[in-house]
Amino acid sequence: MKCINIGIVGAGNRAGGLAHNLVKMKGVRITGFCDPDSERLNNLSDDFNIPAEGRFTDYREMMKSPLFESVLITSPDHTHYEIVLDAAAHKKHIFCEKPMALKLEHCIEMQKAAAKNNVIFMMGFCLRYNNLYSRAKEIIASGEIGKVRLANVVDSVERGSAYFFHSWHRLRKNSGGLLLQKATHSIDIMNWMIDSNPVSVYALGGLDVFGGKESNEKRCADCSRKKTCPDFIDASSYHSDYLSGKAFVVEDKCVFAKEIDILDNESLLIKYENGAKASFVECNFTPDYKREFSFIGDKGRLDILDSYMHNGIVSLYHEITVNKRHSADTVKHHVQLRDGGHGGGDPAMMEEFIEVLSGKKKKPLADGMTGVTSTAIAAAAEKSICTGKAESVLN
Repeated sequence: MKCINIGIVGAGNRAGGLAHNLVKMKGVRITGFCDPDSERLNNLSDDFNIPAEGRFTDYREMMKSPLFESVLITSPDHTHYEIVLDAAAHKKHIFCEKPMALKLEHCIEMQKAAAKNNVIFMMGFCLRYNNLYSRAKEIIASGEIGKVRLANVVDSVERGSAYFFHSWHRLRKNSGGLLLQKATHSIDIMNWMIDSNPVSVYALGGLDVFGGKESNEKRCADCSRKKTCPDFIDASSYHSDYLSGKAFVVEDKCVFAKEIDILDNESLLIKYENGAKASFVECNFTPDYKREFSFIGDKGRLDILDSYMHNGIVSLYHEITVNKRHSADTVKHHVQLRDGGHGGGDPAMMEEFIEVLSGKKKKPLADGMTGVTSTAIAAAAEKSICTGKAESVLN
């Protein structure tokens, strides 16, 4: 088997997590990293013994390099568009972290560029590779609950403060808002289970807890209220929920700063081409960290509970429940997750990327169109929040 050489653009938390999955695979080598922050670049490159010629501070120079044939793009959201276009132009196969881009027109252009240059384009929707969701998909696809007519999804994000409102994500120009940055995971699962294109969306949203009047330069580390503020974060010793207890690089900007312009909660109503209707709620100030899905078909109902944390205390619980019409029976599926980030979705996702690159699999489960569709819903929802009207999704 020919060795697969991969370069990674972005040397942050996500890059390190996925890189550790890749180096465990036979016949796979990480041959380069790119990041404009030389300290961050060298720290991660040192971890993987990358020589000087494999360290880049400019992605344009990286794409010209013959050191690799494929790239993982794990850089900040607003950079994906230009990097994907450059990678495609240089015939590099592409794995792009979600969200695909901040504008729908950019996503469409990225998808066309990959097709034009005949390169693989895979999106980082890791939940599709998590055993809980893949099992739910099998059950729905088997027809056990019939044709899905209604769906209800609640995305509770206990870590919203730590992950988004302390950091660069808090500005819309960087992240596009949390429907794109965070909710796109659950929206993609909803699209996958319903298996139809979205037609329209009506949405409400607000910035009801975070944001405020504090200085944009204010930091937790030197705040006079750091001992009493429940949203205080110690950037020097924060640990994530998906890096196996390893230190997680975070910022400690005040979550009540004036500059914050993303929303901390949204509610959506979505209509699909096949007639299915869905409701979706995301909240970034709940005490729970969990995802809840309900899919109601003409023969029954399937519920997914993916519960991870309550007020910072980990309490893993993953279950699928199926109830049939005209039956008192309830079937519960307790799903054993794989080890690894996102309930084993990260290593399984990287394995599939390598399978597609090596020709063992024809196309990825999460391709470029999955990124286009989830972005289209988020963009239409953001517009609806502003106009107060239902908006078309994919014109």
